[in-house]
Amino acid sequence: AKAAVLIVAVICAVFFSGRYAEYLLGGVMGDYLGATICVTEVYLLTILTLFPNIEDNAIFVNELATLCYKFSNGSLSLQTVFDD
Repeated sequence: AKAAVLIVAVICAVFFSGRYAEYLLGGVMGDYLGATICVTEVYLLTILTLFPNIEDNAIFVNELATLCYKFSNGSLSLQTVFDD
């Protein structure tokens, strides 16, 4: 189950990063790709650190998954996510 969470986290990070790069730069550039790798690595290490607490905080995980889904289908903008 933990491996599945990490795989989904990487897919979400790649998806968000790709959409943001397309919006901001018109595509993915080399430096942006390198920064994405570094940020994703920190993101995954943070998730690994929080694993004992994630199982106790199912509501937070559910809300995060809902935000990822809404953003992926276009019903939620990145600006709205940052404003909330």
